[in-house]
Amino acid sequence: MDFYCVIVTFNPDIGLFQKALKSILASTRHIIIIDNGSSNINDIRNIEMDFKLIPLSNNVGVAAAQNIGIKDALLCGAEHVWLSDQDTIYPDDYLDKICQCMKELEQRDVNYSVIGPAFIDTFNDKVQPVIKYTPFAQRIIPEKGVNFVSQLISSGMVREMERNNHPNEVSLCLNNL
Repeated sequence: MDFYCVIVTFNPDIGLFQKALKSILASTRHIIIIDNGSSNINDIRNIEMDFKLIPLSNNVGVAAAQNIGIKDALLCGAEHVWLSDQDTIYPDDYLDKICQCMKELEQRDVNYSVIGPAFIDTFNDKVQPVIKYTPFAQRIIPEKGVNFVSQLISSGMVREMERNNHPNEVSLCLNNL
């Protein structure tokens, strides 16, 4: 499987950003950085790692910057797009677990739109709530394993780009990463 990671930056802490990049490079060699007009853009350019940098002259916002990166990834032939923040550090087996989950869901014929991790607040080391519509919005704490949810945070989210949209698709939150 071919994964492209799209990272949006805005004035990142360069040391932390380098750690995040190293954790991503453990899983994929395709990294596209969309910089939202950082004042430290030269520090980003000077990082000695392999990535494509698309600098923007001003801050267009996270979603617009992600869309620019996704379009570029598709032009490069991406089969899967992985979105990340500038400060998210992943375990070495992150994409292996995502791929394993995707295969299991395909075998079970489960329709889904995206797969992503549970969000752990590093200040208190607790899993944060996600949103699930049942039919009303509920904040739930994801259980271990696969959780079917309505919304995920974008950092860590993976989408298979050729996947057909299905009206009953759900988002999946993995709480075993």
